[in-house]
Amino acid sequence: MNDRNIDDATAATSTDQSRFPLAGGAPWLNLIATVGRAYSAAPIERLATTADLDEWLVANGLQAPPSNDRDLSVAYDLRAACRTISEAIVSATTPPSAAIRTIASDARHVSFTAYPQGARWDTARDALGSVALTALLSLTGPERAMLAQCHDPECGWVFLDPSGRRHWCPSRSCGTRTRVRQHRARSKIEPTAASGTQ
Repeated sequence: MNDRNIDDATAATSTDQSRFPLAGGAPWLNLIATVGRAYSAAPIERLATTADLDEWLVANGLQAPPSNDRDLSVAYDLRAACRTISEAIVSATTPPSAAIRTIASDARHVSFTAYPQGARWDTARDALGSVALTALLSLTGPERAMLAQCHDPECGWVFLDPSGRRHWCPSRSCGTRTRVRQHRARSKIEPTAASGTQ
């Protein structure tokens, strides 16, 4: 099974409920995962259109009116800031001030309307503001110490790991893909080593 087969098999499983990874532990971490295999030669963009953003918000339990191009731009900037800060924390380096300002600014946009049956964010921008707010709460609270990053060099998804023992992100393809690479590497070495003993 090659890397693409692994990714396709995982996608087929995950799309039964949603085509977006939702197991990061918080909406802001799920937002990071809207770029799949971020550090590969061919990253997967899951928020290509405003319709994608609307679907992602619903999948994360964030009800809001349809988004526009400006909202999509905000989502991209917020996603980049969340990735930058979370990776800085995992690597024990100082997060860039620009990324902190982006999240803090977006978190100010949180207006919603309550109904007897629930609540709805007034705009998609407000829904994204709530995502930024969850990021601030995670980054300044005890969840900060639970952040972990997937060991797959092509992935890099940062997620919550309360156990402190996970090596891979919640996507099953990452661990499988890495084991396949390791197996291939061993297969190349072992015949060479064997021929040297003859």
